[in-house]
Amino acid sequence: MKRILVFFLVISIIQCCFISCKSIRNSDSTTTRGIKIGWTCTDITPTKPVQLYGQEYERISTGVHDQLHASVMAIESASGNMQAIMVSVDLCHAGFNLQRDLRHKLSGRLTGFNLNNLFMFAIHTHTAPYYFDAGNPAPNIMKGNEYREFLLTKIADAVADAWNSRSSAAVGFAKASSGFGWNRISTYEDGHAVMYGNVKSNNGSLFRGMEDTNDQTVNLMYGFDTDGNVKGIVINVACPAQVVEGESVVSSDFWGEVRSQLNTQYPGVVILPQCAPAGDQSPIMPGDWSNTNRWSLLTQRATAIKNAAVSQFDIAKKTRQSSVELKHIIKNISLTCKPVWGGIYPFELHAIRIGSAAFANNPCELYVDYANQVHSQVNSSQEFLIQLSGSAEETRYVIQDLPYPGTKRYNAAYLCTSKALQGNINNSCYPAFDTSGLIGTTGGNELVKQTVSAINSLFKPTKQYHVSKIE
Repeated sequence: MKRILVFFLVISIIQCCFISCKSIRNSDSTTTRGIKIGWTCTDITPTKPVQLYGQEYERISTGVHDQLHASVMAIESASGNMQAIMVSVDLCHAGFNLQRDLRHKLSGRLTGFNLNNLFMFAIHTHTAPYYFDAGNPAPNIMKGNEYREFLLTKIADAVADAWNSRSSAAVGFAKASSGFGWNRISTYEDGHAVMYGNVKSNNGSLFRGMEDTNDQTVNLMYGFDTDGNVKGIVINVACPAQVVEGESVVSSDFWGEVRSQLNTQYPGVVILPQCAPAGDQSPIMPGDWSNTNRWSLLTQRATAIKNAAVSQFDIAKKTRQSSVELKHIIKNISLTCKPVWGGIYPFELHAIRIGSAAFANNPCELYVDYANQVHSQVNSSQEFLIQLSGSAEETRYVIQDLPYPGTKRYNAAYLCTSKALQGNINNSCYPAFDTSGLIGTTGGNELVKQTVSAINSLFKPTKQYHVSKIE
């Protein structure tokens, strides 16, 4: 009888310890795994005519078709030990120097925030201003550095608002298809390739097919407040905002229409766009590149993104979680440049874990194949890969005669694959030119390896505690 009493006493003690440990573990989880998020969107539309960045020739804006925006998400763990601020801008690029200047402008303004945890990225529109001086525009034109100061002031205020407004939040993740985002490089029977090439023949050689596969994935992260109201949506698509890229008006391309449509559906929601690796993708279907009704196509593309976000909203809301793990690491890495340039290319890699999803940036117009290599090797359930984030330098122009006759690139620009290099016969495909980007395929493989390593370091298995069964 005494042995039986001792046995049950031991069982009771073990059960109490288990319940106590479980309670403490849940309490710690709530403390360390909860999140706070702040969202802000601000207007960064220039107040005067500007030089439009992209297309490699002079374009002066004749008006504003739709507003440019900077969108900000500030996220922090409930314990305050992990934090990040993502800034999406309706520009062609977001250079490291611009990011550096924004951090400098924010110095002393964000209590408790380490400014190194902020990073920027762009939607890659060709209908937004330069943010550095290029050429000698007329006196009535807003020069790049003038716009830069205006831009930095607006974004700094938005970042401060987002950080100061952060509050307890929940996130829901989902994935859909946009139905667009097509490879834009045509290949031919003799082996050569052409960007936006004819889909019948070129230089007497018959069309063989597109150079690589398409990525039409829409990665979605919805941010909710404690009452279940949606406050912001991160929308990640592998497509540059270049439906109307050759127009001479200021425009955020399809993202302006996406914002308008989703704000009708969810008033006040902040849309934070991300351009996933899409160096070889276009929003225009192959063979339709000469379509002149680009504004109609723009609305179609925006509606497709809106529909993707709306279709997954209820799922994300039902599965939202407030107790998620937040981790953020920064790696200063070096990528090997093309042999013709020599040297290395420095880059600040940000990798973030939010729950089971991962975010990681790169400085290039990165070909889809590199992204697919990352997707296949990481331990996260969903990846938000972001291109055109923190190029080491902006594009600098050498002005000789009329506008921009020669260019020298000091930024990452296109990072194409070995397959793409093989198709650049007699300089037939400009993304594969030596002058179209500093980083070669060796650097591309290094970028994949470093990105995979950074993401997987955030998803190391945690030790599981359990009580052994007593026989």
